[in-house]
Amino acid sequence: EWAKLAVTMDNQFQTLKVKAAAEYAWGETEEAQATMKEAMPLANIFELHSYGRQLITEGKLDQAIDVFKANAKLHPNTWPVNYGMARGLSAKGDYSKAAEYLQKAQANCPDDVNREIIKKNIDKLQRRCSCRYWRAFCTLVSTPLFQRKFAGWLAMEPSFGRFWGQGALQSHQQLGG
Repeated sequence: EWAKLAVTMDNQFQTLKVKAAAEYAWGETEEAQATMKEAMPLANIFELHSYGRQLITEGKLDQAIDVFKANAKLHPNTWPVNYGMARGLSAKGDYSKAAEYLQKAQANCPDDVNREIIKKNIDKLQRRCSCRYWRAFCTLVSTPLFQRKFAGWLAMEPSFGRFWGQGALQSHQQLGG
């Protein structure tokens, strides 16, 4: 009730966001979504960016992308918006598209500190793009179907069996893949 009262006195993004959080906690999902829809146009560029990041952390990737798209509509051609889209797309695994948005963010970033951070993230995403097929292969060889079909060969070459599969994927990830 206090959240509803607060909104009547101070109708701004942060107040509505708190109200929506309370509605989610009460299990009122539809009301919470409607409250956030009302809140979005009231937010500044950084409030929307932060909210999108929060949704990524909560595993709500599609909602995060929607927030980043809304931010792009309200605040077009700004580096934080492009950076946010890159975060959302990267979280969904679309690394090549995320790298494109990072390049846009880098192009219109006003300061060297953030531009350097963006550059490091571009490099990281480009590495992930280049090893996408390696990860797919490692995932394939770790499947029970693959292991059943090639059980004889894996038994003849035990070093292959120890190396491949999830162990290989984990090793690859530890190396920065």
